[in-house]
Amino acid sequence: MDVENNFIKPILSFYYGKGASEIEAHKEIIKQYGQHAITYKTIKKWFIEFRKEGGVKDNKPKQKKKVSDEFIIDLVYKNPGLNLVELGKLAKVSGSVISRRLKQINDGIEIVNYKNKSGYKSEKKFTDKFLVGLVDENPGKNMKELAELAGCCESTIYKRLKQINKNRSKDRKIILQKSATNTPRKPRRLTNEFITKLVNENPGVSMKKIAELANYSISTISKRLKEINSCGEIVYYYKSGPQKINRELDDESLNNLVIANSRLGATKLANFTNISVSTTRSKLKRIKGDSEEIKYAKKKAKKISDEFLISLVNENPGLNMRELATLANTSASTICNRIKKINSSGEKLVYFKKSDKKFTDEFLINLINENPALNMKELAELVNVSEQTVSHRIKRIKIDGGRLNYIKKYQHMKL
Repeated sequence: MDVENNFIKPILSFYYGKGASEIEAHKEIIKQYGQHAITYKTIKKWFIEFRKEGGVKDNKPKQKKKVSDEFIIDLVYKNPGLNLVELGKLAKVSGSVISRRLKQINDGIEIVNYKNKSGYKSEKKFTDKFLVGLVDENPGKNMKELAELAGCCESTIYKRLKQINKNRSKDRKIILQKSATNTPRKPRRLTNEFITKLVNENPGVSMKKIAELANYSISTISKRLKEINSCGEIVYYYKSGPQKINRELDDESLNNLVIANSRLGATKLANFTNISVSTTRSKLKRIKGDSEEIKYAKKKAKKISDEFLISLVNENPGLNMRELATLANTSASTICNRIKKINSSGEKLVYFKKSDKKFTDEFLINLINENPALNMKELAELVNVSEQTVSHRIKRIKIDGGRLNYIKKYQHMKL
């Protein structure tokens, strides 16, 4: 601070006394003392101090203000709804001049309460009074219709009404009534009947070809098919592609196959014909629809009761899931799901998961009884499995109560 008072202040006071501005003083000092001698901010601060003190005469001729502070204050209070640009037009100055003068006034003693308002990019095409009158004269008109009458777009009507409602009380706000008649929806060119007929007439055609025939995109056809099926009406479409299909299989061959194997379901018939299950079903439906010669009834999987399954598991504790399924004439997954369902309902069905056996318990019992001198390793070599597998199977047979007299033997050490 001593440096500023003893060195900087006298130099700046000299330039201020000569009537130089802050910018001119800054340029002169830089020329004499270097680029970093003093900042413009410091010069500005000292010049403000000099003006406040009034001790040093300011010889710089002051520009006469175009508008007085009193005029601007009065202008703002009389026009509270105008923005800076509009106030500037009334005062015949620019909006930036009004903004700067308001800041200067507020820096002093008097405060001007002015709220900044966003200026319109263009002049208003019509007054608020005109818009209010237009709404009152056309109570049944919607936003679009009012915009046509006013010769502007809907967004302009919306924004102007929003501005008007801001300055109104709740009971005086302008609320447009919704249009009584909605615009009717255009009828679909692509009807459900057309798509259904197109798919049924072209059963082997891919989605891409169907889309080309209908002159629509693939996604549109796919969505419409899903939409039709979700409504209850079923359209049988099978995805075309590189499938292993025996296309030479004619209706007569399939008819003969069904007659010769009347007990077989669609899945097993598909295995015979070397085509997919879905294709077999679609062919059967088409043949059945065209002619009454084919007599095919859909075969359902054999249902098994909970009591039957519980009895089956308890009577065969050594069987695994696949072996139980073979006895019940169903799939292993069905047996698994039914066991879970029984246990979840409260009734307990004790079943231990067993892996597929490479040999039966009877085979292992006979092998041990016929070879009592063999140890675990030698038995495993005969059965072509690991020692661990033989050991586990022996333990399981003993637990289940099987007739097995096996004494553990140690391998002879080679000397």
